[in-house]
Amino acid sequence: MSADISFWLDRRGFCPRRRFTSRLRAGPGVLEVWPFAQEELAGKGGSFLVTAFNDPGALRSVSVGDVGRRDYFEMICRGFYPEALGMRSELTRDAWYRAYVQSIIDTDIREMARVEEPSNLRQLLCIAAASTGQEPNLVKIGSDLQLHRTTVNRYLGLLETVFLVRQIPAWSRNLVARSVRRPKLHVTDTGLAAHLIGVDADGLAARVSPARGALVESFIVNEIAKQATWAPFRVGLHHWRISQGAEVDLVLERNNNRIIGVEAKATESVDQNDFRGLAALRDSAGEDFVHGFVFYTGARALAFGDRLTALPISALWDR
Repeated sequence: MSADISFWLDRRGFCPRRRFTSRLRAGPGVLEVWPFAQEELAGKGGSFLVTAFNDPGALRSVSVGDVGRRDYFEMICRGFYPEALGMRSELTRDAWYRAYVQSIIDTDIREMARVEEPSNLRQLLCIAAASTGQEPNLVKIGSDLQLHRTTVNRYLGLLETVFLVRQIPAWSRNLVARSVRRPKLHVTDTGLAAHLIGVDADGLAARVSPARGALVESFIVNEIAKQATWAPFRVGLHHWRISQGAEVDLVLERNNNRIIGVEAKATESVDQNDFRGLAALRDSAGEDFVHGFVFYTGARALAFGDRLTALPISALWDR
């Protein structure tokens, strides 16, 4: 998917000043660029990722944010593609997402791979949206789509190549174990995911909302993944789960083996139980564990013991 900028501007119609989802040639290398990060839109310039590794204690004094729970849901459902951001009408935005997916699948993927039934890719993308933040069961998905699991795996790879989904590998100190355990799947833009499953901000704010937790998690994962592309050091993104039940949504690891744990919660309050996975990771990693954070829809930073802190989601960009 390497291309020069004029090709992508002609094909996608993006503003030349802004980032968009593709790869661009940058001298001898390839530069990955994504939809906007909320940090860019807010114009604050305070990267959570750098502070979390270098001075995590400073995040415990983060000021009370002015972003409400409903605001988060609006961000999630609006999405972060430049075009979608400029559309106030939900119907117009839905039409754009529909055309965008059709263009990617019917044109881009067809250019690089033989796909006999593009409808299978669209159905797989809808399944990915409905199960964002989960470990995909390739056997069940294959049964639902009447495809062999190897074909499902290939199609997921194609969707990842065109930046519609990302797979987060499992984390372990055992490098072999990392390749064996199943990755987590995230749709790379929550606005696209919300469009595909047919949910809006009102639906996420409802008393019962099956999609709420997963979309909040993908929102947080995507924000951190974008920050990792401009961080001054390399950061690997993983998830962690052990057979006894402890799990952490996102494990950030630097080349020096230092790690940060991140949990996502769609609630306005948190308690000690929300830190069980992070506490287990801390105890397992020992001194390599820098800090663990639970992001939630409340407004205050709260300390929960040794190297464990709850933060409002807005602390990702607003400090």
